[in-house]
Amino acid sequence: MTNPSQSLMLLVDPYSTGCMVAQEISKRGYPIMAIWTKGFSAEMKTHVPVTCRDLSYIAEVDDLDHWTLGELETEVKKAASAAALKNNKPADYYTIVGCIAGGEAGVDMADKLSEKLGVLSNGAQGVYANRRDKKVQQELVR
Repeated sequence: MTNPSQSLMLLVDPYSTGCMVAQEISKRGYPIMAIWTKGFSAEMKTHVPVTCRDLSYIAEVDDLDHWTLGELETEVKKAASAAALKNNKPADYYTIVGCIAGGEAGVDMADKLSEKLGVLSNGAQGVYANRRDKKVQQELVR
């Protein structure tokens, strides 16, 4: 099993109560990288509960409008390597072990990115791809 301090968790749009999730992950010794989806406002990023004001990320990556999912994946890996080197660790120090949504706005991207990275995922394909669609939800519970 990988050392938690080397097991990088990605949180997509960790704002508001999503910061509480990040804080719990951090308390368990896992480093966290924030991924901000396209168009996520700087003002929304400031929505951090008082109890999470000391929370820090090893890096933050803004998904740029012109990036593909593959380009985002590349930039996330570059940011992880840069953070490792900044802390006098080898570039491959971090292993991405998870990618979860830190807020409602990040659910779709967390599904796509986790699937792309090959970590445990709800997935963006198949029968559950549109699980947030109320009609799909109704059909699935029949």
